[in-house]
Amino acid sequence: MMLFLPDMTIYAHPVKFKTKGTEQIKIGVIEELPRIEAYYIDDNCSIAIKRTLERIAYYSKWEGDHGFVQFLASEDIWHKELYPWIVCVDDYDKKTIIGGGCFRYRKYSNAPHSWAMQWLWLHPYARSKGIMSALWPSFLEKFGDFNVERPLSKAMKAFVDKQK
Repeated sequence: MMLFLPDMTIYAHPVKFKTKGTEQIKIGVIEELPRIEAYYIDDNCSIAIKRTLERIAYYSKWEGDHGFVQFLASEDIWHKELYPWIVCVDDYDKKTIIGGGCFRYRKYSNAPHSWAMQWLWLHPYARSKGIMSALWPSFLEKFGDFNVERPLSKAMKAFVDKQK
């Protein structure tokens, strides 16, 4: 199945996916969607990728009615308690970022410490295409039985409930 994404000029941001000397950590191959790739980002990513993820965090804030932006390009993210990630369409000569999110390690006072998916946002045309279903096993492998932080859209709540 090929993912068809109509005009995404409002939300999607083509960037040259270059690093400062190292390869990005590919989350996994989405076999059903061969042109979709997902990556964890780190301090080797270009500022363009970090700013794009920040813009995606703003989309998540606006659409999800969060009280604050949950990722900033200037944020000190280069420690092991934060894993931001992006989803791209491989356009062969460039990658177009169509979504992203962030995992954070949470130290709860009333529950065991654990990883949590703090937020995620996918371009509306990329939703309900199996992207999260394809990525979920890789997230479970890396983060174990993680929490999914609220608020959740109806679609995301249904998806999370289905994963249990």
